[in-house]
Amino acid sequence: GLPIAKEIVEMLFNDGLVKVLFATEAFAMGVNMPTKTAVFCGLKKSDGKDFRYLLSSEYTQMSGRAGRRGLDAKGNVIIFLTDIEQLPHIEDLNKMMNKSGENLESKFKLTYPIILTLLNNENFKIMDLIKKSFSENSRHSSMNWFKEKVKQLKRHMKDNPINCKYPNTETPPIEDFFNASNKLRREQTNFLNEMDIITRLKFPKLVILLGKNNVLDLGLCLRYAYYKDSRNPIDLRVFVMSSSRDRGKISIEFESASQNVTAGNDRQTGLFWRFLDVRPAEVFGFLDTKLDRLKVKTVTLAGNQEKEVAPELTSALQTHREKFLADPKKFEAQLIALDNDRDYYYNTELAIMEERNKVMTSLCRGCDLQAQHTEKHLKVLDMRRDLEEVDKRMKSENQAILDELAARTNVLKSFKYIDDEEVPLLKAKIARETGSLLISELIVENLLDNLTVAEIAALFSMFVCQFNSRDENFREEEFSDQFLNVLDKMEAILERIYDAERKFGMLV
Repeated sequence: GLPIAKEIVEMLFNDGLVKVLFATEAFAMGVNMPTKTAVFCGLKKSDGKDFRYLLSSEYTQMSGRAGRRGLDAKGNVIIFLTDIEQLPHIEDLNKMMNKSGENLESKFKLTYPIILTLLNNENFKIMDLIKKSFSENSRHSSMNWFKEKVKQLKRHMKDNPINCKYPNTETPPIEDFFNASNKLRREQTNFLNEMDIITRLKFPKLVILLGKNNVLDLGLCLRYAYYKDSRNPIDLRVFVMSSSRDRGKISIEFESASQNVTAGNDRQTGLFWRFLDVRPAEVFGFLDTKLDRLKVKTVTLAGNQEKEVAPELTSALQTHREKFLADPKKFEAQLIALDNDRDYYYNTELAIMEERNKVMTSLCRGCDLQAQHTEKHLKVLDMRRDLEEVDKRMKSENQAILDELAARTNVLKSFKYIDDEEVPLLKAKIARETGSLLISELIVENLLDNLTVAEIAALFSMFVCQFNSRDENFREEEFSDQFLNVLDKMEAILERIYDAERKFGMLV
């Protein structure tokens, strides 16, 4: 037979008795048959639908046969094309020769015959096969990477400890401070983006701002802008300034970079000031403090007028800001409750007040190490997120295989291929031999008895045909009633199998 002939050719070629061998790419796969020269008579192959250029991995595998270890200093690869039109474009050639190989992905699939075969084998269980599959090997490779990431996280935390001034705390207080600040940002975003809430404010208003690294500062909120159909519909125009303790710089920075900034400094005091837009997430809270001396109507203030009113705004803000920086806690009582009527937004505002209190009473607030500790905590959080993602992916892959195994086992039980104890029954032997539940059901139900040999051959050709297209010239009158009846019953059997698979959670 052909396998014997192939083996003879391989033996002759290996002994150097075959000088020229014409072969398909299968000869280059998995067989150690090096040669001095490999010749390509074409660079395209059929993929079942069309002709395409060889993949980089295919070209490398075949051309890699050129060069015999210990005999040749180098191997020769010749691309022999009889037609200039067959010559690929330089980009296609570079891609084929120089591109890195495709990533290997497991094609392992649980099938009914595999399950039935292994249930019949006392020495080799289904889970043993799953563990030996490439997909499981890949999962274990991920496991090694996961373990290394765990070591990396522990090493990072050990090498970069958060040395708090308050060593009696069980965990560094920066973690609770960070969580409370982030939750406050989320709640404020939901709360202040509601037009029903923002319109209750009368501007200008003193506002406590929550900046980068959760730094608190006092500013003036001048007005708001509303952008319909935007993910962030509300922008707040604020005025911030420096003080003598800031050494001329404005101490607060914001996560959202404002594109509309007006900046300058006061000639008399030397203090710097800035107009910019901030998001609701950067608002800690509005104060109910009266600004009697401020006569500027900031709601109608145009952008080109901001520099003119900056001295007046600086004068109005400076005294309040100095007091705030000295003791922010005193200003907590002046925070406005915007939902005094306790209506739809009441619970949201209660949550905001709770997180504000956590931030205000935190040991980290105002600490000179707060920014440094926040940066360290963010690095740890990034690593934890990576670990959670890998862990979730690994559990998902493993659980998917187990779920499919359970579903297919239940289908086999429902069709009486195995009993409740998962012991194979008589039908299981037929399914193992045929490799298909559908063919097994055809045989068990004696649906082939009334068909001719030619009709049986035509029927089974459907299971080996490589094309999925339906023949447009199919005419029922050319087939016998018995054959068409079997086709109808086959369709009913398939539907029963699909129904069972859907019932037990398989995606069909």
